Amino acid sequence: MERNHQSFNKFDCETMAHFIYAVVGTLLIATIVYIFNERQRASKYKLPPLVEGGVPILGNALQMPPIGHDAGEVTRKWAEKYGEM
Repeated sequence: MERNHQSFNKFDCETMAHFIYAVVGTLLIATIVYIFNERQRASKYKLPPLVEGGVPILGNALQMPPIGHDAGEVTRKWAEKYGEM
């Protein structure tokens, strides 16, 4: 019952490398999320509030006035309602 140690070691090294990559990747993502959350919590401006009528993927693009209309008036009303951004 002799084992083939060469193939076992190769499998073991590849598995260990994948495990290390997964751990390092997970820690990197967790660190980025933590930094983002800390900066967001400490910033003067918070994430923009949700505006009623948003559509998935398009967001609030359908609520913007057509080209040639007074977009400044619409955004001024939003600023009064939702605050400065």
